[in-house]
Amino acid sequence: MLESIYFSDLIETMLKRNPGALGYVLYRLEDEQIFAGSKGDDQFNPQMDFHSFFSHFPKSYSFPFIGLKEGIFKDQASSNIYVISPIMDLDHIDKNDVLGYFMMILDNASIFHTFHEDPTLDYRLDLKKQNWTMLDSSLSDRMDEQEQTGFLVHQAKTPDYNDYQFQVTGYKNKNAIRARLNTVTFVSILILGTVWCISLISIYLIQKIVVTRIHKLTRHFKKVQTDPFTGPVEVGGKDEISDLAARFNQMTAELQKYIDKVYIADIQKRNAEYYALKMQINPHFLYNTLESLRMYAIARQQPFLSNKLYSLGRLYRWLLKSDNDLIPIEEEITHTEYYLELLMLGKSNPIELRVDSKLDVAEYKVLKFILQPIIENAIIHGKLENVENPFIRLTIYRQDHLVIEIYNNGLRLSEDEQASLQKKLQTSEHFHNDHLGLKNIHERIKSYFGHDYGLQVEPVFSENGFCVSLRLPAVKTKRQVQSR
Repeated sequence: MLESIYFSDLIETMLKRNPGALGYVLYRLEDEQIFAGSKGDDQFNPQMDFHSFFSHFPKSYSFPFIGLKEGIFKDQASSNIYVISPIMDLDHIDKNDVLGYFMMILDNASIFHTFHEDPTLDYRLDLKKQNWTMLDSSLSDRMDEQEQTGFLVHQAKTPDYNDYQFQVTGYKNKNAIRARLNTVTFVSILILGTVWCISLISIYLIQKIVVTRIHKLTRHFKKVQTDPFTGPVEVGGKDEISDLAARFNQMTAELQKYIDKVYIADIQKRNAEYYALKMQINPHFLYNTLESLRMYAIARQQPFLSNKLYSLGRLYRWLLKSDNDLIPIEEEITHTEYYLELLMLGKSNPIELRVDSKLDVAEYKVLKFILQPIIENAIIHGKLENVENPFIRLTIYRQDHLVIEIYNNGLRLSEDEQASLQKKLQTSEHFHNDHLGLKNIHERIKSYFGHDYGLQVEPVFSENGFCVSLRLPAVKTKRQVQSR
């Protein structure tokens, strides 16, 4: 009873899932037990001998078995299509060990109703089995060979491994295919046209935005061309045009700075030219005056005064001479002696200038007017006038470069003061008053020859004295070069 209930429920579930099935039959070979179920009013024919029916099927894998059978249902004279599959033991599959058969009975009318009744459909179906007996046909039996040429035909059949062959032939109307293709073509053209229109509109809008921004930049370029001090153009976004605008603003700012610099330099140049013009007038008057005073002193037999006026005139003319920045060391020393001679005028404790050099001082060149500020610094800060037998010694020698050591026997700076002075010389710090001349000389040498040269404070190990050294490139005079 439980077995019957189980299979009844199983068959009922399968009938609900398959609307095209009229019934199911499960046949067990061991005890020839039959479990069957049908749909609706269709009742199995009691005269149907299922034992004899199933005994004709081979007990092998050759399935499914498809065919027609009459008299399956009571009060139904037509044949029904059946599909039968053998049931195997899943734990021990053997072609000669078939447990039974599972049969599904199909509703022929339900299967072919669509093909028979709906004339609007553009496809038809033929079914054949075994020796190509027609199971059912929706088209081929109602049209000749010429009419069939208007259809695309496709066939599919089961493998030829048993006598239960099954074939399905489908017919597709070519006109219907063409009609559908026309529809597809129209829809495709419509879609492509729409996409084309959208693309054109998008390109137009993008081009308008880009061209508008470029025109804005162009107008700004024209303004800058006429007025370089025009304000910056507005930068919006992070695209290439914005980057171009930002870089143009940067370039304009640099241009404005350069114009300001050139403008200021031009003003300074004009002022310098005006100042030079004034200086050209005053020196001639001064030269003539000094020369007149010297001649007056000679006429009055005052040689001392005459010599001093001569030294002052030579020194002043030399200072204002601007034909060359580099002069021989000999010339620099000579005019430094003129300066010291005039500075000591009327002093009771004269300062001696000593020159110690194994080099030919006429052979090498130095920057003009670099010894006088050091001499003045030594006299003022070293208080040489208060020292017994004051002197300033110039020691000139050559290593990889030219070195001029300037030593005086005045007051000595402490080690901390020397280190502080050297630090100020090496940094960009501006001096206020003390040692301003040393700083100016150091910057002049660096500016003219490079950072490898300059002024340096040298250590002094005696009780008194102060020493600095000038490091300069060994530049020779043209006279010496030509002679070699």
